[in-house]
Amino acid sequence: MSSPLDVPSEQDIEVATIANEVARQLQEMASSRQVRIAVGNGLPELCADPARLELALINLVSNGIKYSDPSKADSFVEITLRNAAEGSCVLCVRDNGLGIPDADRAAVFERFFRAHAHMDAQLGVTGSGLGLAITADCVRAMGGAITCESTVGVGSCFLITLPLKPPQARNSFPVPPNHRDAS
Repeated sequence: MSSPLDVPSEQDIEVATIANEVARQLQEMASSRQVRIAVGNGLPELCADPARLELALINLVSNGIKYSDPSKADSFVEITLRNAAEGSCVLCVRDNGLGIPDADRAAVFERFFRAHAHMDAQLGVTGSGLGLAITADCVRAMGGAITCESTVGVGSCFLITLPLKPPQARNSFPVPPNHRDAS
């Protein structure tokens, strides 16, 4: 999966390593709201931008924590592999939180949109409505796509489809002969 160019935005990464780091970073927030973060087995290796993937997962997991359902005894957010097809994978960030109303689901990736803004005081949440828009931008920049499945009162699942290798066009730049063996 290596490229002749040293491109920081295209590195071989273990998704499990990034997912576990996200869980570690958000553990205090999760504990304060009695939410369990789980990272599934079998997460793939892929060639992608580790910073963008980390930011996307941080936004999705932190939203799952913020919008957890306080009436549920076992609140959770999990990062798992939903599907793996030849050349791509589908990561799932799923929670059993409040869920997103059908009427709002189409707008969740728009800038400044917040599905539960009316519940800020009750949930102790603030936000600008940029997190999911930034997440979608990060996923698209890695050549992927993001969708949302959600049921009010049951929870949400954000599906991130990513190529295992970056699009071929990104690796098609020839390396000039005088740069191949530079010391």
